[in-house]
Amino acid sequence: MALRERHFKRRLAYSTVSNLSYMLFGVLLMTPEGLLGGLTHMLFHSIIKMVLFLCAGAFMHVTGREYIYEINGIGRKMPVTFTLYTLSALSLTGIPLFCGFISKWKLLTAGISSGQTVGLVGMAGLIISAFLCAMYTLNVSIRAFFPMKGTDRSGSGGIKEAGVLMLIPICLFSVFNILFGVYPGPVISFLEKIAQGVI
Repeated sequence: MALRERHFKRRLAYSTVSNLSYMLFGVLLMTPEGLLGGLTHMLFHSIIKMVLFLCAGAFMHVTGREYIYEINGIGRKMPVTFTLYTLSALSLTGIPLFCGFISKWKLLTAGISSGQTVGLVGMAGLIISAFLCAMYTLNVSIRAFFPMKGTDRSGSGGIKEAGVLMLIPICLFSVFNILFGVYPGPVISFLEKIAQGVI
């Protein structure tokens, strides 16, 4: 449904539905590792999705447009917004060096260590879903920066980069996305204590 969706924010909303199932998968394994994976993904997915929705909001506010086809070529006029969107989209697919990789890795290892059939089925679902996620999120980035000939929509309306007040929260959460991807230790340690019932 996300692949078929043409409205920018609704496509991201379908992605949220998918990622909520990852969190449930971790919790329903009924193991400390599964709960850790679910909690980690809940936190890190919220960071990723904030960037994606803020970028979508900036695009819609600046251009007055709402649909995916209207993004064609806009990355050249809004390079910061769509570069940070692309980094978060990569994180959402589970690429290393971003926090999305950490949480999905925790879920995958929890599925393996559970020794349950549901764990193995869930792992397969996560891997397939990651490919689909790449298709429906990175398609936006490709359209923004590399529109097909004759489809560029950046030339009209005096479109420019989003304002500073819009870019500050996008940049802030993008920093968290990379920081927790490279150095997740303290956050993971805290969530481990929750998962093990220490806190």
